[in-house]
Amino acid sequence: MKKIILTTIGLFALCNISAQNYCLSFGAGMIKEEYTVTGASRDVKVITDIIYPAGYLHFKTIFKNNIEVGTGLRFYNYGYKIGFRNLTFGRDNTFSYVTEAAYRAFSIPLLVGYNLFFIPNRLCMNFNGAINFDFYFDHLNFVTLGGGGVGTDSTYIRSKYENPDFTRQFNILLSYQIGLQYITKTNVSIGLFAAYHAGLRDVWHSTIHCTKTVNGNVVETFAPLFTSRGSYWHFGIEIGYKFRKKT
Repeated sequence: MKKIILTTIGLFALCNISAQNYCLSFGAGMIKEEYTVTGASRDVKVITDIIYPAGYLHFKTIFKNNIEVGTGLRFYNYGYKIGFRNLTFGRDNTFSYVTEAAYRAFSIPLLVGYNLFFIPNRLCMNFNGAINFDFYFDHLNFVTLGGGGVGTDSTYIRSKYENPDFTRQFNILLSYQIGLQYITKTNVSIGLFAAYHAGLRDVWHSTIHCTKTVNGNVVETFAPLFTSRGSYWHFGIEIGYKFRKKT
């Protein structure tokens, strides 16, 4: 960790010496969470719902060769929107949705990127990678067990869920982002972006208990285990401003 911090400080110092421009940008969009699921029934397809809001504020310095480094602050809600769809009942039969946010988080990224210009100083594709230091707070545990069910006249599946069991308050995520930006004559940039953030350590897990009955008789019980590393997809728009260095 100490080596990473020292290396980052060195990169920022180098950038401040040789950078042409500085950029302050704000991004806003939605995230889709990712989970690992084990123990689900073969008759049931596990589905996850989208979407929770997320945003960031980045400050970057830019080399003359269009390489950039930066940092900032990100904030997001990580959801626990999980459900099941019984394949024998059709696509519209969904049950056991949990529609609360599991936790809130803020993140400090260390960014390195490159701008590929199609039109000089106007239109570019942006690629960047980052190491993110994420801190979790406001664990939104549910007051009681809940759940739902779906079925036909003879077959019924009922479920109830447990509160998420959190394992840590801090995580490191690696992210990869691609964006398309247009820069106006007044140095305002407008763009779209898509990013994937991959967590390195387990953050929480939860179990949903399900019972399948046929003609009132229990024929199967199963308890899918959901595990999350805090990984998620992020899509949105970005608005920024470039402070051009005088020469």
